Amino acid sequence: MERTEEQESASLVSRETLVRYEVVAMLAVSVALMGWSLLSPAPLGEPADPAMTPAAVRAPWIFAWVQELLRHLPPMIAGILVPVVLFAILSLIPFLPLQADAEGEALPGAQTRASLLLLLILGGVAAITLLHFLR
Repeated sequence: MERTEEQESASLVSRETLVRYEVVAMLAVSVALMGWSLLSPAPLGEPADPAMTPAAVRAPWIFAWVQELLRHLPPMIAGILVPVVLFAILSLIPFLPLQADAEGEALPGAQTRASLLLLLILGGVAAITLLHFLR
């Protein structure tokens, strides 16, 4: 079934309209976030004092899983090898071989392995982070 020029021009106009809406929404959200950041004070602590080190140093929440691993594993493994291996696996997910049909399009269930691998890694990191905060 061939597309007529009217259908192509109608889809082109709707795509352009969609892009305009997205750009306006992006700018509105950016302005709102900048305004919010200017009006709300930053949650900074007191200035650092090199003469007095705090007793318990905690990592930001995004690195809590690494800090929890450092409690249980040697620093070389928990602080370097595990994060590097996890990020390497995550960066190689797009290159996993996928099955394709005769026309070259990926079959519906072909990305299941990549999705499961991603969910496994993210679930593990989330579980370790939760353990850190429940401690």
